[in-house]
Amino acid sequence: MKNEIYGPHKASFLGADANLIALLTYFSSAIMNFIPILSYVSFFAPLIIYFIEKDSVFVKFHAMQSFLLNVVSSALSFLFIAVFGASLLGIGLGNSATAAASFGVAAILYIAVIALLIVIMVYNVIAMVGAFKYKEYHIPIIGNWAGNIANTN
Repeated sequence: MKNEIYGPHKASFLGADANLIALLTYFSSAIMNFIPILSYVSFFAPLIIYFIEKDSVFVKFHAMQSFLLNVVSSALSFLFIAVFGASLLGIGLGNSATAAASFGVAAILYIAVIALLIVIMVYNVIAMVGAFKYKEYHIPIIGNWAGNIANTN
């Protein structure tokens, strides 16, 4: 069910409160994204919690939503790097008209991806607050996928 509020309960993972473990799924991957080597595997932290948790559907939902949010963020970042790199290559290899067009494309892409990543970060914070309040907050599109995978819909 969308945006369902759960009562306080324990998670099977570490025997901690379910809201803290759900919060940890978002927080751990967000912190790991700032550590250079760990940023490449940061999306695995929520996935590990998803597979270890046995009792709390609430925790499983938030772990899957956090995992999917990280996958989408990583895919956008990779796409940005690929297209931005190609645009910069066009600046270096082309004539002045091609360089100007490539620079314009690169600038627009840079602004668009930064805006999307900020939106993803805002949704991550909103979901963290919801998880702490025992609320099954559904991020648009991703929340439905997570609900279907975690069998909470």
